[in-house]
Parts: sequence; C-alpha cells; structure tokens
Amino acid sequence: ENNLNDLGVNTGIAKITNPIKDRRSIIDQARDRAETSQSCGSLQVNAIVEKEYQSLSKQINNSKKAAQQILIEPGQNFKDSVARMMHLERQIAPATKTAFIQKSPSSAQLEVWSVNKDRTTQQVKLLQEQFHEVKPILHLSEYFNSKVATAQVGNDLVTLSELRKQLNETNEAQDIKRKEILDRAHRTRTEEEEQRDWLQAKTEGIKSTLASLPRELSASELPIALIIQDETDDKPLASIHTLVSQSFDRIVELEDRKFTLSRNPECDAMRNASNVARSLKRLFNKKARSFWADWTALEHDVLNSGLNISDDLTAMREALKKARTSISETKEEQREGLPKWETLSLSIEIKTRENRIETLTRILDSPDSSERLEGAEEKYTELETLTQQSQNLADQFNGFQWLTSQGAEAIKSDNGDHILSQLRADATALPLVSQWLLEAAEWQLNPSDFEFENCLVWVEYQTIRHIIRNWSDMDVLLMRDSKINQIEKEVRKLRNIVNQSCINAICKQFKKGVTRIERHPTVHSFRQEFAKTGRNRKSLRKLYHKHSHELTQLFPIHLTTPEVICNLFEGRDECFDLLIFDEASQVELQDSATCLLKGTSIVVAGDEHQMPPSQYFKGSSEHLYEEDNDDEYTGADIEVESLLEFCQQQPQFNSRFLDFHYRSHHPSLIQFSNHAIYSRLVIRPTTLTYKPIQLLDVQGTWENQHNLDEIDEIIRTLGGIVVPDEKPPKVMIATFNVRQRTEIIRAIEESKEDQEFRDHIAPLEEAGLNVKNLENLQGDECDILIISIGYGRTPSGKFVRNYSLINRKNGYRLLNVLITRARYKVIVLNSIPREVHSQYEQELTAGTQERWSRGLLHAYIQYAQSVSNGDEDRTNRILQILKSNSLRGNDQIQAADEAFESPFEEEVWNVLREQYEPTEITLQQPAMGFRIDMVVTPQSHPGLKIAIECDGEAFHSGWQNQLADFHREKLLRGAGYEFVRIWSRNWWMDTPGSGRQLFNEIDQIKANWAIKEVALPDWITKEIEFETSTESPVIIEPEAEVLPSTLDKSGNSKAPEPEAQRPAVILNHVLAPCLVTAKLMQGEEETTEIRYLFLSDRINSFRGHTRDQWQELGRLSQKMATFGEEHEVYQAFQGKEVGDTVNFRSNQFKVVDLGFDD
Repeated sequence: ENNLNDLGVNTGIAKITNPIKDRRSIIDQARDRAETSQSCGSLQVNAIVEKEYQSLSKQINNSKKAAQQILIEPGQNFKDSVARMMHLERQIAPATKTAFIQKSPSSAQLEVWSVNKDRTTQQVKLLQEQFHEVKPILHLSEYFNSKVATAQVGNDLVTLSELRKQLNETNEAQDIKRKEILDRAHRTRTEEEEQRDWLQAKTEGIKSTLASLPRELSASELPIALIIQDETDDKPLASIHTLVSQSFDRIVELEDRKFTLSRNPECDAMRNASNVARSLKRLFNKKARSFWADWTALEHDVLNSGLNISDDLTAMREALKKARTSISETKEEQREGLPKWETLSLSIEIKTRENRIETLTRILDSPDSSERLEGAEEKYTELETLTQQSQNLADQFNGFQWLTSQGAEAIKSDNGDHILSQLRADATALPLVSQWLLEAAEWQLNPSDFEFENCLVWVEYQTIRHIIRNWSDMDVLLMRDSKINQIEKEVRKLRNIVNQSCINAICKQFKKGVTRIERHPTVHSFRQEFAKTGRNRKSLRKLYHKHSHELTQLFPIHLTTPEVICNLFEGRDECFDLLIFDEASQVELQDSATCLLKGTSIVVAGDEHQMPPSQYFKGSSEHLYEEDNDDEYTGADIEVESLLEFCQQQPQFNSRFLDFHYRSHHPSLIQFSNHAIYSRLVIRPTTLTYKPIQLLDVQGTWENQHNLDEIDEIIRTLGGIVVPDEKPPKVMIATFNVRQRTEIIRAIEESKEDQEFRDHIAPLEEAGLNVKNLENLQGDECDILIISIGYGRTPSGKFVRNYSLINRKNGYRLLNVLITRARYKVIVLNSIPREVHSQYEQELTAGTQERWSRGLLHAYIQYAQSVSNGDEDRTNRILQILKSNSLRGNDQIQAADEAFESPFEEEVWNVLREQYEPTEITLQQPAMGFRIDMVVTPQSHPGLKIAIECDGEAFHSGWQNQLADFHREKLLRGAGYEFVRIWSRNWWMDTPGSGRQLFNEIDQIKANWAIKEVALPDWITKEIEFETSTESPVIIEPEAEVLPSTLDKSGNSKAPEPEAQRPAVILNHVLAPCLVTAKLMQGEEETTEIRYLFLSDRINSFRGHTRDQWQELGRLSQKMATFGEEHEVYQAFQGKEVGDTVNFRSNQFKVVDLGFDD
C-alpha cells in the first residue's frame, strides 16, 4: 500500500482482511468517490520512446556492419584501424602526461600524413633514426638555412668575426655619448623639480593665509572677495598684494567710523530710548538728528561693502593685516632662475616647470626619441654619426645568404662570440643538418617532435585517427549526443506518464462501474445500493456476489487474503488481470488452490529461506469435522510444504529473483544472511557511521523456559532508548519461545506501574511496540529489534544445546526471519556461554542441516559481538567463514577482477591517469550487484566516489536496457556515487576534447560536492549502557559421541600417509602437538573432564593421522576439541605441566595428563 502511494496510486484500493469489519470503510470509500465529481485525464502511454530506440538499434546494426566490412584505407577496415589505434595508444600510455603526446597535430600535418599512411610511417621512422646523428648540432639550425650546403662557411665565419669586433667598438662609443646626454638631462630635471617644489610651497602658504580669513569677507563686495572666490592660481603675486591692501584700508575706514560713532553720547541714548522717544529725538533734537544721519550713512557704506553693521570689523582688520604682512614677506623672497614677484603668476610658472620635467623624463626614458635636450646639439650630432656607422656594419651581416636573420642577430648579440665558435666547430656538419630539416619539414614535423621516442607511434596514431574521422562512411557510425539525450529525457518522463495514465484509467473504470451498477434492474440508486445502515444495508459478500465485475471496476486493486477472495468471488474465475501472492512460503496450498483460479496472470512472491507455513495459530478442533471414509477417491496426499514450493515445481511458472535488499539501512544488518544463505543480495552501501548491532552479554539463568535476567535487561534497555518528540522508533522484541514472550509482556506491564517508565514507553507503544516469538515474526519490520535469545545456564550451572525450533532441519529459516527484521538497529541479549558459541565453525562444517542451523545461531552471536566491538577484521573473518560454508555451497559472490573489458576503457583509464594516481582509480568495482567500469576516489576529496561509465553498444541496444540502466544509476546515486558518462563514438572522434570534457565534469562534481552529513536520531546512535557480566563456570552437556574415523574426500576409509620418522623427544609440558586432559575446577573440586588436542603448524601428523584429519575428527567429536598454535586456548595452556592450573577467561582448569606422539 505504501509503495502504491509512492507511485501516486492512492485511490481505487480495497483493503479487506475481514469482510465484516472492513465493510464500513469500503462502503464509505465507494460513496465518497461517487459523490465527488472528478475529471479523468486523457494522458495515455505512447510508443515514442520505443520507436526511437528501435531506430537507434537499426542505426547501430548498420554501424557494426560498416565497421567490419567497409575499408577505410587499403587493407584495413574500421574495426582493424581502431584496434591498431588502441594498440598504439597503449604504447604511448607511459608518456601520456608529456606535452608532446597531449598536443593535437595541425590540419596541415594530418593532410600530409593521411595521403599515404604507410609511406608516412616509413619516412618518419628514417628521420627518427637520423635524428640521433644531427641532434648535437640541431640547436644551431635556427642560425642557417638550406644555402649553407654551397657556401664558404669557414671564410665567412672569419669575416663575421671581424665585423662583430668593429660593431662592438662602435656600439661602445654610442653608449658613451648617450650617457653624457642623459646625465645632463638628469641634472636639468633635478633643478626644474626643485624650482617647482619651491613654487608649490609658496602657493600653498598663500592659499592657507587666504583660507584663514573670516567667512564674511568671501561674500563681501571688497576686493579680497575676488581672490577668495577665484579658485585659479593665475593672478600675479603683486595683484594679490594690492587687493588685500585695498580691502584692509576699507575695513580700517569703516571700523574707525563705527568706533567714533559708538563713543558719541547720543549712541547710548538712542540705544536705550524706546521707539517713540527715539523718533521724537530724531525730529526735535539736533544732536540726535546729526548722530542718526552719520550712523545711517555708516550702515549704508557697510552694506555696500557686502557686510553687516554687526560684523566684527576688528577681527576682519586683524586677519587682513596678517595676510598683507605674510604676502609682503613672500614678495621680498627671490629664487635664482625665477622672474620678479611683481610679474610672477604662480600657477603658470608651476605648470611651465612640470612641462619641462615631463619632457626631460621622456628624454631619459627614451634617449633615441625625436625630442632633444636644449643646449646638447653638438652631442646629438656626434651620436647620429656613430649610429650611422653601426647601421652600416649591421647591414654587412645580412649579406651572407646562408645566414638567417635570426642567426645574424644572434652573432651581433652579446653571445655572438660563443655562437661563432660553435659554428666554426661544426661547419662541416651543417649541410647534413640542413638536408634533414628539409625532409622533416616536408612531413610537417619539427626537430623538437623527435625528442620523444614515441614520435613515430604518435604520428601513426594521429594519422589513423584522422583517417577514421574523415572517413566518408563515418556518418553511419556516428551517434549524435543530441538524439541520445533526447531519448534519455523521454525515458525519464516515461514513469510519470505511466503513473498518470494509471490514475486516469482508475478514474475511468470507477465511473464505468458506477454507471453499470446504477443501470442494474434491481438497483434504485448507487447511494441506496451502498447503504451504510437500514433495511437496504447489504453485506460485503452480497455486494460482491451481485456486482463482482462492477466492484473490480470501482476498486481495481484489492489487498486481501486468499480466504477473503474465495469468499467474495465464490464461483467466479479470472476476476483479476493480475493476482499476486506475497509471503507465499507461509501459504499452504490447500488454502490457496482455488484462489489461483481468480487471476488471469499470477505472480507468487516468497522466500524459500524464510518462515514455512506455521501451525502456531491452528487450533486443535480438526477432530470435530468427520471425513467421509466412504468416498471412492480421496485424492493424493499433498507433498509440498507451501504454495511457493508448489509453484517452483510447476513448469508454467518462471522463476525470477529479487536481488535488491531495501529494508536494512546499514549493510551490517543483512550481510550475515547474505553470506550465509543468499549469496546474491544487492546491499546498498551507506555513509552512516554508527554501530547497527549491539551485543549485551547478559549470561543469565535459563529456568522454566524463560530467562529473568534477560527480561530485566530488556526493561532497562527500553528505558534507555531515547524517544524523540516526533516520529518515535518502532521497537520490536523477539524471543525464541512463547514463555519468554509472555514473561516479557508481563514484566512490561508491571514496570508501567512506575509513572516515569509509563510516560517513557507510551510513545513507543503508539509507534507499534510489540513482543513476538519466532513463529509470528515474518512480514513484520521495525526500526529497533531487541532479540532475547534466552537460552543459558541452568541454576545448577549446566548448559544444554537445546534451542527448540532452531535445532530442527529448517531452523535456519526461522533465524533468518528473526535477524532481518530491523531497519536501523539490532540489540542482542545473549546468555549462551562463550565456550559454546565460539565453536560455530565446527558446527557449520558438521555436515548435517540441524547442526548447521545451530552453528548459524552461534555464528550470529559471534558476529554481533564483533560488530558491537567495532572489530572489522573479526567481522570479515566470520563473514568469510559463512561464505565458505554457506547454504548455497559454491554459489558465492564473485569478486570483480580488476581488468579492462574493452580497449575503450583502457584508453579512458590512460587519460584519467594524467591527473589521478592508480590508487585513486578502481576498475570494475562491484556495487549493489552491479559493476562500475571505473570509480575515481580523489584523495583531495575523501568520501567522494565518481563512477565513470564507458557506455558501449549494449547501452543503446534497446529501450528496456536503457530503463534498467537508469534504475541502476538511481540506486547507485542513492549509495553516494556521482556519475560521469562517456560516449565511445565521441571518444573515437575527439579524444582530447572528450578528455577535457571528462575532467571538466569531474572538476564540477568536486566543486559542488560536500560531505552530506546525515543527522541521525539519538535512538540510533546512542548505545545502551551495559556492564558485561562475569561468566561463571559452565558444565556443557555432551552430545552423542562421534567415533573417530579416517575418511578421504569421497567418504571412504583411508589409511594415513606415512611421515618421515622424527627423533624422540621427552617432554613434560604442553607443547604442540600434544593431547591435554584437563578437569574443570569448581573451587577446590575437580568436575568435568575435558580434552584438548593442540596441533602444530610445523608437524603435519600426530599419532598416525594428518593435521586435517584430526581437525575433521575434532569437529565431529563432542569430547575433544582441536586447536592450532595461534589459538588463545593453546596460548593459555602452553608450557603448563601435569598438576598445573590454567586460568582461561572465567574458568579454571587443572592439567591431569599429557599425551605426545610416539
């Protein structure tokens, strides 16, 4: 039901386990859907994807035919050419990181080489052989050309030496003149810079003085405002001084007038008088009238000056006085080379100096430029004469026709003497080098190409590649990425289309069903026919008998049991298009035989290694039904165990295996069963880091078919589980018998009397906490599984290997069901002594199904302990033992061979090696039942796994394969793999480009990748606190003794092979090989007698039997155990003498006898 909901199918499902109890929900669902008006979509599955893939398949077949039959050059077809190309690729593989191998040849090179590949190969091979002769002087080839073969090189070299000497002398004279000019220019620039800096300092001083004047002056009508408001610096200093003086004089005048009037007695009188009195004074008082006229005139003059009568004229006067004094002092200063201050404009003079400095700087930077230094005309004339002489000498070098321009320049350079000496030393060999260079140029090759020993291989490789790329029939082979990508998109849409089409079909079927029911002659209305209560109420059985076809239209999907189907569809066959039986190993044939007739197609799903049909729920009332013994024929006895077994024996059923394991979220939860029983399950890897299995070694007492110590520990474990507020885990407690289950339930109920425990466990009960025994576990699953093994020492200290159902032939099936119920975590409570479950290996190889099942239980305890302790080595060893003794025998999981499956993969591997070490690239890595061509695990990104898929023809061979490949990729992505796909056709066509694209995709994955830390709930990560119990001495009840016998591999008696006689050694202490008889001590009392046979790694026989024979006898015997020298038991006994005591774990032994080889 959950899977159907995940697919979007959440309607049209009838879930019926009890026709009486489930009637109401079915009626409600039918009526609600009928009363709800809904439109059904028209989307249907089309054949676009399949047609596209059929077209691709046809194209691929044509491609293969062309590759094998059409010749791309004389004597070679496409397939052979590709094989030769890959062979050459392997030869140059060691040099794949060199720039030469990585570079691509030019189009001109490829055109020349591909005209005749064989001739190209021969000529390049000859050039490569001659290369070693010309290599010592190839570095001189840039200095001469082909005319060197007919030139008098020796005489020319003498002349060149004389010319070089004269040129050097002329150049030295030029350098001297040039230096004299530059020194003068440098001195002149220094003087100009000093004058500029002095002028700038004075300018800044004047600006600072003017800036300190009161703000009122800048807005006034005084001459000083013209200076302050003018931001330019082009006024002469004398003009500035005049304007400042005029402003000062004007301020002084106004201040004197204001001062005089303010001292007039009438001033105070007028100031203190009221407005009326002030007006009368102005009319009738002559002095007042005179004072007022003067004051009014003063105000008028102040305002005309752009000031206010209230301004502080005194402060203005002092500021202007200070500025006039500062400017006057500056006028008195003078500097050599500058004009008088009266005509000096600061900004113009500063700019003049800066222009001169720039000119001098250009002369210093470029002495040979057209700009000239003033006053140095004579030196410039001398320099020009020397330059002309130097040019005449240089032109004479170009007169030697065999000398290249580069050679002429090299001889004229500082290293010219050395080059001339090299040319003189190899003058006779220069023509040979010239001829070799001409031939190399004919084949578009440079001398540097022959530096690599793989040059010939590289040329042939690139030639074949070019021929293939330009092959006229290549269009038949080429697979376009755009077309493939389009089909990939169609495939991704296919599932959504199918899901939506299914929903639409369910909707349409429902409407048809409603219409058919309403048209029935005895039906008044759909609502009345499906009445909930009242006189029209009908049972579910009556409705199905009356409208069987219509109800399958209303509910196309039924989730129910065989008994219910037979009841509802009594007397009707093929009611369903598809009939699926789940958990068929638990279904008896007699309960489902008639149900098989109800489906057109039948799928029977089950696990033969899990629970058989159980008698646990069957009552003892069968005697109430008498059989008619008078029947003429009663039928043959049913000899099959279940419906699953019956269908496996029928030829009409085709068997398919479900290889994917989805339940367990950690591999350790299913690895045990996979190695011991299935050997084929695909287990999804995990990045979760926690202990999925915890072993609590309780060592409790087994009494009256239950273990109270384990029950107490279960209560404590339940109390220790961290219960979150949301989504508490589903916990299931599993026991090996009914009594233990009953006592656990009773203990939980009693513990719930404590309010704190009751509140703690309430969410767990709501989440589905339950207690089950082996017989009713199948089909259930949980987040946390608590296994109570129960079996342990009796109160008297004895232990009996009586595990009830586990001891039976198919007991392993019950154990398999038990240990595979958990999704996240298993907690195992064990009381079986270590001495018992540590012998699991001998029991697994005992040869009987019963002992193998028991050994599997002991092995699981050991496995749980190793996982709980985090001992990976021990865990892997246990799994290896299980694999060697698995139920499926030799049908084991095969390890992947690290090898290339195609030359294409080898080429991709070689390219990856350019950036990754071999340890970072894994070939044919197995994952979830698949094999990945290559997996890159960059050391720079721990945890990152990049799957490189080299897709060949099989990928495109059909849409079914494509769908399967997408499913595979989805599973692997869920397991933490990132994917990069490489198309083989594109790789053949453009290996460098494909290689770059490959690295670009890998780099993009690395850039976007981050370790996805999954926050696990505490109930998964937190371990149950437990203090390991101290094991008390145990008395193991013996089983029936298996007499020793020497058997060969076929089971026949076999005499031991004679061994070379060894010298007799008298021993009195334990030393392998030897037989030790010891007694278990309880206090001072000797109890059970035990025999240990310690075998030697150096000596192969003991008392007439080989080491392997004794090990086999030890496995079969219940009174003697065999151990090698590496075992901890031997290490405890080694060196002990008769009478010594040995402390091993919690037990104490006393050595009573030693037996050595005769």
